[in-house]
Amino acid sequence: MRTKLTIAMSTMYTIQADRTVARPAGGPRTNAPVQPIAVRSGSLSGRLHEPVRWGGWQWLFALVGLLGGWLVPQAGQAQTFCAPDATAYYSFENTFNDQSAYNDISFPATTEDITSTFSLPTFSTTAKVGVRSASFNGAQYLRYDNASGYMHNGGNSTSIMFWFKANAPTSGIQTLFEQGDLTNGLAVRLNAGTLQARLRTLSGTTVDLAGPAITDNNWHHVALIYQINTTSTVRLYLDGSQVSSGTLTLQLGTVVTPGGIGASLIGDVWAASTVNGNYFNGLIDDFVYSLGPDVNNVPGIGPSAFTQTDITNYLNCVNGFATNSFTCDGSVFIAQQPTGTTNTALKKFVYANNSFTTIDGTGSMLYNAAGYNRVDNKIYAISMNNGSLIRVGANGVIEDLGYVTGLPVLGYNTADISPAGIMYIANSSDGIAYAVNLNTIPYTATAVTMSSAVYVGDWSLNPGDNLLYSVDQSGRIEKINPTTGAVSIVSPTNGFLPAGVYGAIWFDQFNNMYAYENFTGAIQRYNTVTNSWSTVVSSGAAISQNDAAACPQTYAEPQIAKVIQSQSGNRVTFDITLSNNGPSPAADLIARDVLPTGLVFQSAQVLDANSASLASTAYTLSTPAVGANGTVQLTVKNLNVGTDNRVILRLTAQATTGTCSLTVTNRAEITSAFGQTTNNGATDCNTADNTTNIPGDVASNNEACVPVSFSLTPAAPTATPSSTSLCSGGVFTLNYTNVPSGQTVSWVRMPDSLTGTGSLSQALSATGTSPISYTYTAVHSNIYGCPSQPTVTVVTVNPVPILTPSVCSQTICSGQTGAITFNSSVPATINWLRVEDNTTGTGNISQLFNTAGTYTYKIWGVSSSASCPSSTTITCTIVVNNCCTLVASASASNTVVCVGQTISLASTVTGNAGAVTYAWSGPNGFTSNLANPTIPSATSAMSGIYTLTVSDPTASTACIKTATVTITVGSLVASASSNSPLCTAGTLALSGSGSGGNGSYSYAWSGPNGFTSTLPNPTLALSTSAQSGTYTLTVTDTQGCSGTATTAVTVATQPSLSISGSPSLTICSGQSTTLSVTGDGGAPITWTNSLGQSGTGATINFAGLINVSGSPQTVTYVILANAGTCSDSKTVTVTINPVPTIKVTPLQAVVCATEQTTVTATASSPTATINWSRSPATPTPASGTGTGSVTITETLPAGAYTYSFTATQGGCTSSPATSQVTVNN
Repeated sequence: MRTKLTIAMSTMYTIQADRTVARPAGGPRTNAPVQPIAVRSGSLSGRLHEPVRWGGWQWLFALVGLLGGWLVPQAGQAQTFCAPDATAYYSFENTFNDQSAYNDISFPATTEDITSTFSLPTFSTTAKVGVRSASFNGAQYLRYDNASGYMHNGGNSTSIMFWFKANAPTSGIQTLFEQGDLTNGLAVRLNAGTLQARLRTLSGTTVDLAGPAITDNNWHHVALIYQINTTSTVRLYLDGSQVSSGTLTLQLGTVVTPGGIGASLIGDVWAASTVNGNYFNGLIDDFVYSLGPDVNNVPGIGPSAFTQTDITNYLNCVNGFATNSFTCDGSVFIAQQPTGTTNTALKKFVYANNSFTTIDGTGSMLYNAAGYNRVDNKIYAISMNNGSLIRVGANGVIEDLGYVTGLPVLGYNTADISPAGIMYIANSSDGIAYAVNLNTIPYTATAVTMSSAVYVGDWSLNPGDNLLYSVDQSGRIEKINPTTGAVSIVSPTNGFLPAGVYGAIWFDQFNNMYAYENFTGAIQRYNTVTNSWSTVVSSGAAISQNDAAACPQTYAEPQIAKVIQSQSGNRVTFDITLSNNGPSPAADLIARDVLPTGLVFQSAQVLDANSASLASTAYTLSTPAVGANGTVQLTVKNLNVGTDNRVILRLTAQATTGTCSLTVTNRAEITSAFGQTTNNGATDCNTADNTTNIPGDVASNNEACVPVSFSLTPAAPTATPSSTSLCSGGVFTLNYTNVPSGQTVSWVRMPDSLTGTGSLSQALSATGTSPISYTYTAVHSNIYGCPSQPTVTVVTVNPVPILTPSVCSQTICSGQTGAITFNSSVPATINWLRVEDNTTGTGNISQLFNTAGTYTYKIWGVSSSASCPSSTTITCTIVVNNCCTLVASASASNTVVCVGQTISLASTVTGNAGAVTYAWSGPNGFTSNLANPTIPSATSAMSGIYTLTVSDPTASTACIKTATVTITVGSLVASASSNSPLCTAGTLALSGSGSGGNGSYSYAWSGPNGFTSTLPNPTLALSTSAQSGTYTLTVTDTQGCSGTATTAVTVATQPSLSISGSPSLTICSGQSTTLSVTGDGGAPITWTNSLGQSGTGATINFAGLINVSGSPQTVTYVILANAGTCSDSKTVTVTINPVPTIKVTPLQAVVCATEQTTVTATASSPTATINWSRSPATPTPASGTGTGSVTITETLPAGAYTYSFTATQGGCTSSPATSQVTVNN
């Protein structure tokens, strides 16, 4: 804790957050941090808190503060104490400035930016050291100037090391650090995932180092060490191991350009970067830079170059701090500045012998206002060197977390941390407390104004009421509400402590408060239960600064569990078990069980862990009256830790009388000795709020809810059968089982509401034509008077058919048909039995009787839907007499005849008494009295039924018989067609069909050129017009009847034209040609051309055209040969090529024999071929060819010469052109 001079204030104040501390320009550099102090303007009154021995300069600073306001700490901030002493140190916790003891506060500014696209990185809460790091997005960088020797001085050793975590390590070139320029400096980068370093001297000498490939995005540590000696060495380290090394014969020169982290600013030593190039994408943390002695061992700004040991120690420190946490076991840690020392030592208080053990005896910085954070099991405090927040590990290693936003930069002496990680900080008598949530980064302080100033050296949270307790300089106990700032005084029964500076305040696991006085070393203990003080240590060593950070264990860890021990009928017994997971006994632990509506109390018993009864002196039990609803409460006076000390409340309840079915949740809860409830709702059984307010209790088993279900309704009786159907008049038997002894089944039958008890056997009827359903519903009751679930049985009664005959008894003659028909009341199958011969059948009766006699029938019905038989059988009779025995039949020699044939009818008569008469009648008005008449020349109109009537006038009764025969006269019609007309090479398709006649048809075709076929639709490939003519079809049926039809077919020759030209179809301008047409097949020929001309005939004379266009011209002919449906056309093109012209220069020339002769011939087309010759033909060559233009240059002897030229293109040759040349001597 720190000393304060100001002890009285009349007004509150506001402090500007995040005050930046800077060294004045050109200020001195010191090798040791200066202890900061803070002084407020105001009255100076007469008590010092935790005094230190101040020197004269400190008093001067205090006076300056009194006169002018705040005196802030000197600029240097404490670095993370894992890092070795260095020229510059950047923790990136909440600033990009130098935090080393050497105070190079060189920081980036837009005025120093080279490109005007300046973009600072941001802070990330993902950190390797501390809680924040610098985050680069691939377009950001940090730029540091060369002020105060930050950059390399010529001839000095240089060491850098830092952590990095790349988002995309293999993506291109990414600069991690660089200083210098293209000609002198050093740099570290990633090149497609490979770690590289380079040093370049002014002479151009370079050394390149490379490490292994890095492809992950984990944290990696890099160190680059440049060691000046006879031959300078360069070493590159990755994650603590040397991966590359080299030597430089020449030393680095002094660097005068700005340095960069995260980008190349001016162009790095690889001479490949431009301004602000090769950006890094990822995180950089804990950057350390040091400038060591030069080659002549002249000290540099910082220490010597780092060694392997420095790197190993640093990594062990960082990695060890991450895992080196304290254990919250009830211990208290004391941060002390022993008199005459400058750093804080960390000790642990041992309750067993009231002594101290040392954790870190020397310390690495001065800090105060310490508290124990249960969230991460680290100690947090405020640095007295720079006012920043620090974190201390169990091995004494300190981590600087930077400034807290909203927390003035002062030397704080009072702090504690709640179990939830809220740190409460105060500056002795300011009257203001600050709450800092250590779970949220960046750290931010919220001011809480206290109701009155407190003159204290430390405070501690009481786990019993969560209020801050302290002892002020007057020895009084002050109690502060950290939320409202309310301050009150506690008066112990044995008075206040002596006046003094109580710099360390803490609570133990039994809720006792301890107060450690700085000057005397005395330690006092305050019992919150007895409200009295007692002495623990009467005296000890005097301490300059003193503070406590404690983690008292909880009173206890009480838990409750509830199960159903047994359940029978309407009664249930619960076992409610109370246990204590410790570490301390639980006193006056209260358990309540609130019986829900529907349950009433019966009995309660308190047992120990082995179900043995407890002595009544160990608990207090209150219950409702037997049979009443209410709350059962058990207060256990003392519940020790462990499963063997469990207490069981065995509670029996029963359902309310008359309740047959009940589902409720029975809830039990724990209440602490302080009367705090277990959750936010009285009976919510919500596990989300299932924690107590018992100090330190973090268990989730403080509420126990058990669902209870009572179903006193007995099972339904079993009915056999469960459902059935029967026919009207049948007997239904229903048996009931599964009925408790002494109970009776009661049933009711619907729809007639008939009632009864027990099993039953009843005859059931269905009147009418539709089925009737009877429903039997049966129940029984148990000893609780609860009716069972009903059992329902459904019986379907189906009606039986009632038959009504149309005629039941009748008399007929032999040879006649007897018929009996019936009507049924419901759809049914009629069944009958003829008694005389046991013949059976179904349906109405219709039979021919040839024998006289009496025939008896038994008839009954069976319903179609349910197969129910008639309840009675009907008897009917048919009496047959011998009345007439005449039998007549009619026939024909052939019942199917063709048109024109003869129909021959015949009759047969038997059983006649004498001569009979015949009478025939039939279609087309036919009648005859002959027994066997004939009808010649049959026509289709004669088809039909012919009826024969035979009469026997000699019989005793009128005796007339009839018979019939059916005659069919077949009339067959044939039809024929084709796809005529056609051309040769086509296919003739004949189509034939027949209609009328009898049975299936056969086909016979005949035609020109001996054509025949038996197919109905034959086809014929055509090749000659001789296949034209009449094709005849004959169709014959299975009776031999036939019909014929014809079709005419016309076949014409198909033209196939061919055209030729004489001399050719391609001619020159002015020429003519003749087109000859063949393959017309005798068809007339017509033609037209693209010149608008037309004509007829197989010979076409083209007179030609003059083509002066310079390119070919065409004339198109369309030639047609048309023979009706058969035709052919052809299109031909006559091409008229132009005749090229040729120009010769000179036409005449006279030259001397010693001069050259030059003649040029140029054709009208550049693609024309030029042929030339000279006469006389000596000297040679005297001829040749060329294209487009030809120039002949030669020296000739004296004489007369003629050059002749022609031009040829497209087979057309120009007229010759000549040049006359005379050569004179």
